[in-house]
This record gives sequence, structure tokens and C-alpha cells, in this order.
Amino acid sequence: MNKVAIKATEKESSREKTFQYQESLPSLPLPSLEQTLEAYVESCEPLLNEQELIHTKAVCNDFLHGVGPKLQQILEERASDERNWLEEWWETFAYLQPRYPSAININWYGVLPGNWGPRDLSQAEAAATFTHAILQFREALFTESYPVERMAGQPLCMYTYTRMFNSCVIPGEECDEIEVHPHNAKHIIVLRNNGIWAVKVLDNEGKILPLADILRQFECVRQEATGLFTLIRHPPVSVLTSENRTNWAKTREHIIKIDAKNKESLECIEQAIFCVALDESSPTTSEEIARNCLLGNGRNRWYDKPFNLVTYENGLGGLNGQHAWADALVVVRLFDFCIKLINSNLSSYLDRPRTIATNPIRPRKLTWVLDNQANSAIECASIAVTKLISASDLTVLEFRHYGDAFIKRYKLGPDFYIQLAIQLAFYKQHQFIPAVYETAHTRLFYHGRTETMRSLTTDSLNFCKIMEKDGASSSEKWEAMKKAISTHGTKIKQALMGQGIDRHLMGLLIVSEMSGISPKPSLFTDKAFEISKKYRISTSNISGGRNASPIWGGFSALYNDGYGICYGIQPDQFSFSISGYHACPENDVNELKKYLEIALVEMHDVCASTNGLHVGASNL
Repeated sequence: MNKVAIKATEKESSREKTFQYQESLPSLPLPSLEQTLEAYVESCEPLLNEQELIHTKAVCNDFLHGVGPKLQQILEERASDERNWLEEWWETFAYLQPRYPSAININWYGVLPGNWGPRDLSQAEAAATFTHAILQFREALFTESYPVERMAGQPLCMYTYTRMFNSCVIPGEECDEIEVHPHNAKHIIVLRNNGIWAVKVLDNEGKILPLADILRQFECVRQEATGLFTLIRHPPVSVLTSENRTNWAKTREHIIKIDAKNKESLECIEQAIFCVALDESSPTTSEEIARNCLLGNGRNRWYDKPFNLVTYENGLGGLNGQHAWADALVVVRLFDFCIKLINSNLSSYLDRPRTIATNPIRPRKLTWVLDNQANSAIECASIAVTKLISASDLTVLEFRHYGDAFIKRYKLGPDFYIQLAIQLAFYKQHQFIPAVYETAHTRLFYHGRTETMRSLTTDSLNFCKIMEKDGASSSEKWEAMKKAISTHGTKIKQALMGQGIDRHLMGLLIVSEMSGISPKPSLFTDKAFEISKKYRISTSNISGGRNASPIWGGFSALYNDGYGICYGIQPDQFSFSISGYHACPENDVNELKKYLEIALVEMHDVCASTNGLHVGASNL
């Protein structure tokens, strides 16, 4: 072997591979019982009055010296046998066992930035361009050339990427399941005007087809979906995926029994690489895109696939993601990769879609044989999702006055700062703050997903009170802000290290019920237990990090009287998705949006005035 070949081999062997650290990742830790109960009591302090807090402390003490150690021992035995003691329970109880519709309740949405790639592309060109980029990401995973993600230099678990493609959630009458199929399929699924097509994107050897070949198939789908020769109405079978999970499971089994063609069509969808939705609308604002991606009309999506790439008539786009298989940041990484790839090859992407397909391939339209029962189920699903959409509300705040560059100037954590702004906005609206959920990932550990950061603390509540206090000085507000942000930083680090509260309490409750303990331990019947985990404010930061594309999105509120607030942080702006439900007259997403903007302005002024900058009334 010559020297050049030897060096090439050495370089290849030394290259870090995508999944090389999976087996060496640490197991998900199990916190001590004493630590969790102490942290739990502390998290309840801003939610309870003095007498309620005394009672909760007594309940925790009884648990610690009663049945608690027995339940903890069961968890410890499970943790010693499994590398992630939580994984199966979390996926089952959080995502697969609930019977309410996945659409809106579990699925989330993303908005692609308006500045991605060539803006003059048609819908078919935009869909083909993004599809081609997604397939290159998939190829990077398969060749393990996609870089390992890290936090503070430590490798993160990459497991969920193995479920990103060729997978699907399959409905069950009592519990759903995630099916990951062999990566043999050569097609994606494209939805348009109630019709569903299989579009071939890989050749027989598994290599990505030329962009022109993919584009031609998207154009064919558009023609077939709207052409005069296909005026026969397509049954909106995809709307069934928006149904109550038990209803969908029963209908799916019934459809399979009607005709073998239905089974073939379902398998084609479930085994497909991913889905693309060619919507017939042309939203122009971020809020219009957000509403359409999350709510839409419930039809032009297959909600059980890991994600649906959504493209519009005007070439803009977004996505709808299923939550069971992975958390949103994983998909954010995918689309960040795609946007950077497209932008770095802008001229070639501008030219290639317009080239002539070398090997014309036609998309294959999926066929369905339906009876009266199946058609009735489709009608019921359509009505149900329409009601669900009508009950939901969503607005978007694009705050462009400043971004994290300003916050970092004062050595404050941008995420913690935004969390305070959200709480201050709610306090302005309601004069109190309920339990607040912030997503913290645990991907430092084997198959880690998320932990709850209980964002409301005594210090954050005190900050909000001081900000609203007549006569409070800027210095007083500044000190309260710094203290609250410092406390938040400590708590989020604990959650990231697998030392949170909620998942441990969930495990204790599960083993208590599995053990048949009666009566239920008072820890789980205490008023504080329900109050502290009813997250009327559910939040998540889906910023991609330094140098990431400005992708952001959102999700629905967890409760009818709550808000779902998702945000993206950029150097010069913040983007917020604020969702809620019309059923709660005390809540108003647009009013909260107004208060959030005011809170951000007021916090800016506190930072600036306390640190020697002149702040005038019209500065922002």
C-alpha cells in the first residue's frame, strides 16, 4: 500500500462517526429520594400558601420515612438492569397510550425561515429542492458522516436519528406503537388535494435520484391532483390520522379487511422515507404559516409519520412533526442542515430544477377501496378535527427590537432571560403565576429524551412582583433579575444532568400503582402534587444554537386554561409561538403577546439603565 493510501486509511479510521459513542454513553441516572423530595418542596413554595406548604412538607416526610424507600428500591433495581430506566415508560405514557388525537395535542409545527434558499422557486421546485437536501442528510446518517452533536464538549445521544426515516406510529386500540421499517423503501409520500402519491426518490441501488427527476414527479402530482381528467373526488383518507387514536385504530383494521389494495397503500405510506404535503394555500406571514402547519384543515397531512414537509403555492414552507419518536430539536437539526446545504449551493439549486429529467419517472397514486363504514369514519374524523381546530388559537410574536447579543452584553443567560419575560407577561395578565414547564433535554445519557425544568421559582415570582411594584428602583429590579436568572441556571443544569423532579416522581407513581399499594400514598393525593404539575404555561426553546438557521415553531397548550409558548432566540431578535384555547375566557393569546412585548421592553430598560446607558421613552 502506498503512502497516500495509508494516510487516507488513517484519516478515515480516525474520523468521528455519528453513532460511535452510543454504547459508551452513561446510563440515565436515578436521583436520590431525599434530593427529589427536597427539590419538590422547594418547587411548590411559590404555588402554595403557608399552611398548604406545611402540609406538603409533612406529606413528603411521611413518604420519605414510609413507603417511599420501598418504591425507590424498585426503581433502583430497574435502573441497574436497564441503561435508561425511564425510556419505555415515558414513550408509552406520554405519547403512545393517550387516546386523544395526535394532531394538535401531540404533534408540533415548524416554520422555515423566509430567507432559505432561492426565493423564486415554484411550489414543486421548492418541494423537490428540500426533498433532495433531506435525502442528503439521510445519506449522511447512513454513512455516519453527520457530526456527533455535543454539549459542553460531551457527546449527545444520537439514537432518535435512527427513527427519523422509514418509520411511523401505528395506532392501537389501547396503545400505539412506533414501527421502524428496514430502509428498503425508495419512495416518499406526497399529499395533495386529498390524494396520496408514492414518489420515487432513490434508484434501485439506493442512490439519490437527480433533482430534475424528483421535480418532474412533483409537477406530475400537481397536475394529477388538479387536472380536468381527475375531477373524481379523492376520499381524504389522511384525515383519519387526526382522529381519536382508538377510533383510528379500529378504522385502520376495518379498511385493511375491506380490500388488499388498502393494506398495500397503508404499508406504502408507513414504510415511506418521509412525507411531503403540497398545500393549495399561499400564506405570506409567519403567523399564517404557523397556523397552517399546526392547524391547517386536518386533511393534507399524515400525522403518524415522523414529519411532514409542508410547501405552499408561493414556495414558502414549514413542517408538522410527530412527537413520539423524538423531540423537536432533532428535526430542527435536520432542517438547519438542509437550509445551509441549499444556501451554500445556491447557484446549482437555481439551475438544476430547471434541467430536463434524464429518466422520466411517474409518481404512483395510491388507491383505496372504501365501504359505507369507512366513508362514515372519514366524515366523522373530518368533523372532529374541524372542531378541534376551531377550539384552538395561535399567534406569533416576532420581536425585532433586540436579541441575545444585548442580553449577553450583561452576562445574562438568554434562555433564562426569556423565561422571566414569559412569566412577567403572564403576571401582568393574571396577577399570579401558575406552574411553568420548560423542556430540558437529557441527551447526555443513553437514549435520553427530556426532563422538566420547573421554571417558576420563588426568585422568579419575586422578580415579577418587584417589576410590577410601584416605586421599585431600577437597581432593585436589576438585582431581582440577576438572582432569578442565577437560580434558573442552577435548576436547568440539574435537569440536564438527569437530576430533575418530574420524571423521578412519575417513576415512583408508576411503581406504586404497579405494586398495587392501597391507599395511594398521600404524596400523590396531596393538593400540591396536582397544582405543581398542572403546567398552564408550557414552554420550549428550540433555538438551534450558535450559527444555526433561524428555524422556530410551536405546539398547543397542555390545558384548556393554559398557554403553549415556544421560542427561538437569535442575536438580533426573538420569535415566539403562543397557543391557547378559546374555551378559557380568562386567557387571550393576543393579550399575552402584547404583555410579552411590554415585558421584553421593560427588562431591556432595567438592564440598560442600571448599567449606565440612557434609556429614553422612545428608545424601543
